[in-house]
Amino acid sequence: MSLLHRITVAGRATTIREAAREDLALLIEHYRSLPAEDLRRRFLSTFRPDERFVAAWIDRSEQGGAVLVAVEQTPEGERIVADAGYVPSGEDTAELAMTVAADRRGWLGPFLLDVLVEHARNAGIADLSAEILPNNAGMLALLRSRGCALRPGEDPSVLEVLIGTSGTTPSWPADSPRPRVLVEGSAAAWPGSQMAARAGLSVLACSGPGHGRSHPCPMLTGRTCPLVEEADAVVLAMPAGSPCAEQLLAAHTERDTAAPLLVSNGGHDPDPDRATRWSPLDPLASASESLRQVRAAIDRVAPRASDAARRDHAGVSGGSAAAPARAAR
Repeated sequence: MSLLHRITVAGRATTIREAAREDLALLIEHYRSLPAEDLRRRFLSTFRPDERFVAAWIDRSEQGGAVLVAVEQTPEGERIVADAGYVPSGEDTAELAMTVAADRRGWLGPFLLDVLVEHARNAGIADLSAEILPNNAGMLALLRSRGCALRPGEDPSVLEVLIGTSGTTPSWPADSPRPRVLVEGSAAAWPGSQMAARAGLSVLACSGPGHGRSHPCPMLTGRTCPLVEEADAVVLAMPAGSPCAEQLLAAHTERDTAAPLLVSNGGHDPDPDRATRWSPLDPLASASESLRQVRAAIDRVAPRASDAARRDHAGVSGGSAAAPARAAR
């Protein structure tokens, strides 16, 4: 059991370390102390962890994953006040889950996530994902602060959020099929998002600058964004005239790339100097028509990527891997 961090905040000494079987009773007690709503947000159900589940969760460290616990020393003995872990779900990705005791929220969640991200990076994990209920404002804010992307799924009641373990944005998972479509703005702002995902295209949505990010958008600081660089098409789906839309539009215009840029806010005409890759996308078009326009733009510059997707995804693609909390049952 290796010591990772020992910190003292407001007179409380907290140790963050890898979980071990000796922590079984403490971790069970931690889960039992959580409000029912916290358990629902963690497990996406009313499931209450039992000894079998907790033992399997701790054992994730022996299966290529990791589980960390934050432990305080109290007059009655040790108390686990938070846990966080990840489970490999792809070639270079893993799914994360975490909980923090209600009376320890504030600094502990962000700090514990930083430690987990560092652990994952050292293990060769490029991106971490989490399935989150839309009303879990605290977890969404925490992940957005790092610079995140959302992947549209079949179930609109659950959000799949990705963060990178290096840099200020995630990258495309290595097993993401082509074509890859990046939506800058909310996935809901482009009506073709869900249909594109069902048709076998890879779709990620990045909210862009702002939205509580603690690090600046790489596109606006002269650096490369892996989401943009590895996309076969970019859909700019932000309100016309908004500062974020204008800044990103200018940044994209300066890029020397063949990947098409489709502007879906009705606020601009195509730049005549970039007409081969910049085209308007009707924000009022149906989902099928919107997807057809994106496919046509990709075909003009990268027909092989689009053809490959049609061959590999003749039907609806399968869903994502099970979340770590459910997989451990």
